[in-house]
Amino acid sequence: ISYKRQRPALFVGSHQKKEYALLEIPIKLKGARKPFAHRVLLLDTSAGMKRRGLKQAVAVCQGLLKRLPKKGRFGLVAGDFKARMYSNALLPAATSSQTNGFLSRQRARGATNLEALFRAGSKLLQEQTDLIYIGDGHASVGEMDSEQLVKMVEKAIGSRKIRFSAVAIGPG
Repeated sequence: ISYKRQRPALFVGSHQKKEYALLEIPIKLKGARKPFAHRVLLLDTSAGMKRRGLKQAVAVCQGLLKRLPKKGRFGLVAGDFKARMYSNALLPAATSSQTNGFLSRQRARGATNLEALFRAGSKLLQEQTDLIYIGDGHASVGEMDSEQLVKMVEKAIGSRKIRFSAVAIGPG
């Protein structure tokens, strides 16, 4: 897989009087195209998600956890100004249904610290992991420079087979 764009790009627009933004971060992906065994989910719970759909983001997390391979493992980090880890280690897929309580307690509040979310999530990474950010992608505290965020994620990934993806939750 390759990207035509060499530098991060931010696209902003509106549709039916609602604003949206898309942050494209080009990262060279390594590994096979089949699903990796493990997933680390980064859930944005900032105040901006209140009108943009924290409920939808939680549903996406639940769906991604339900579809884990049986032998897979998962990690879950929710965050606004601070990152809150569900566990300090990856857990077996069989226990993923137990996250519903943690997910249902999340409230849209505070600023978005993508740096804190990425740093917390990177502590859980191991070979064959999909790192998936779910949120609006708008950083308002911490590192906000997209190029620096890219460098931070690339450094955390290193030479391991890890894929980074995002699910954009917009106005709704």
